[in-house]
Amino acid sequence: MFIQRFRELVGDKFFTVKFIKKDGTDRIMTCRLDVTKYSKGNPQSANPDQYIVGWEPATKQYRNINIDTLQWVKCRGAVVDLNVTSYTPPLPSVGRS
Repeated sequence: MFIQRFRELVGDKFFTVKFIKKDGTDRIMTCRLDVTKYSKGNPQSANPDQYIVGWEPATKQYRNINIDTLQWVKCRGAVVDLNVTSYTPPLPSVGRS
């Protein structure tokens, strides 16, 4: 479900994402979905339910984006913050006495 919604959001446009790599470091990259020009015809090796494959033109390589560690997506002029762990609930109101 998430991957389908993600695809609807970015479409065939370039987008920028921030996610946490397997080694624990942050990664920001600009990429695009469904680029097949450089593909060797091999099927996706990473779990398609957990990873989105993006083409990164800066490195001319396909990159796996783990949807579980995705922090934010910037596309079509909007930024969608997906980092729910950084949410800080508002403090309760304290009445004056």
